[in-house]
Amino acid sequence: WFLLSGICYDKCPIGYYADQATGLCKQCHPKCASCISYEVGLTPKTGFFLLNGQCIDSCPLSTWPVNQICQECTNDCLVCASETTCNVCKTGYLLNGKCVAACPVGYFTVTGPKKCVPCGVHCVSCVDENHCLVCEDKFYLNNGKCVEVCPDGTFPCEVNKKCTDCPQPCALCKDK
Repeated sequence: WFLLSGICYDKCPIGYYADQATGLCKQCHPKCASCISYEVGLTPKTGFFLLNGQCIDSCPLSTWPVNQICQECTNDCLVCASETTCNVCKTGYLLNGKCVAACPVGYFTVTGPKKCVPCGVHCVSCVDENHCLVCEDKFYLNNGKCVEVCPDGTFPCEVNKKCTDCPQPCALCKDK
């Protein structure tokens, strides 16, 4: 039995824990709704969260809240929105909510936070969205963009898949 405000309880009321050493019901930490000791919470009060037995103001980095309980992010994730959606990776690059060691073909990397971003339309390999290096089949590289038809003053070179300037003095050409 445990004493609280002059009344004996076989089980302490919610918000209190049974102190075996003193035989008293003692109040939980102010952020905890229930606990097994002042230092170890079981459930947080509304507006607070539980992490490793501690009732805290908010879930820290590398965790996300589920029913007021902070869950660890998975798979090298530093900041996550859920168990399956990462927002920032510890190492590597963010790609569609997952952390990857390197960006796949058709993507380039950016920093702050590090992530994979798709290359431009019809671009297979690029430096950034405005500077393509290799285009898809049936497209030609022209000033960092992929085009299906080369502009006037150029012709499609099948060897390097680039729009190449017409030889002088031609303004229009079909090939060199």
